[in-house]
Amino acid sequence: MFKDLQTFEFDTTYTKELKYYGLNTKTLDSVKPMMLDFYKKSNFNEFYKSNRNYYNQAISQIEKQVSDEKLFDKVMSFYQIKEKDLELIVFVELTNSANNKAMDFYDNYNPKKRAIILANYCELYTEPNSSNEIMELDNSTRGVLYHEISHLVTNKLLDKHIGNLSQYNSICEDCNNIQITDKVDHMIVYPLQAIMMERFDKNSRGSDFYLTKCTDVRKEIYQRLTKYRPENKVPFEKTYIDCVNLIKESASEK
Repeated sequence: MFKDLQTFEFDTTYTKELKYYGLNTKTLDSVKPMMLDFYKKSNFNEFYKSNRNYYNQAISQIEKQVSDEKLFDKVMSFYQIKEKDLELIVFVELTNSANNKAMDFYDNYNPKKRAIILANYCELYTEPNSSNEIMELDNSTRGVLYHEISHLVTNKLLDKHIGNLSQYNSICEDCNNIQITDKVDHMIVYPLQAIMMERFDKNSRGSDFYLTKCTDVRKEIYQRLTKYRPENKVPFEKTYIDCVNLIKESASEK
């Protein structure tokens, strides 16, 4: 979000993203002196360069596993997508971090790019060891990757079919437009994640939730998604439209 890490000049392309986090440019300007001070005293450029081999080694295992399992190919086949220029960027946090969440990445709002932060948990952030310095592809990480890769497909469909945002006010009270869009998006993407975890990995944890515990429209969305089969050659967009319509119906009933 900054044009230059030596000056921390904010790129106004991302102004509307600040609203999502309750921030504004004035807030950023107020902390800029501390950011500049940290950048200078930590000698960040040299730190990054001198530790590049360490980070490459730390992610080498998970990169090989993702490649060997053809994980990205499986997700693209699920959506019947053959685009070659989609890009998922993964930032790795090797020890405990408050920022261990998936996050959007924008390149001038390029819908073909997405990024996430993956945290590799250790018992205490002060005690990293060899077992938590090497990331591995476990079931939880697979789910996160299915989820974020899905956004590369659903973002375009969401923009195309979401319609007037005011019709969703009842399911996202006191939300701004960004939050409403995010809410609708994830009401479909999380069930999609559960479907892929079950089909690809025989992991039924997400499916069990939607079938036995979920009491809102996401259960209906999940059930509709179970009927989608790539081998039937029916475009995923048709199923996606049905899911959006389920959300619209649910919102109108509240």
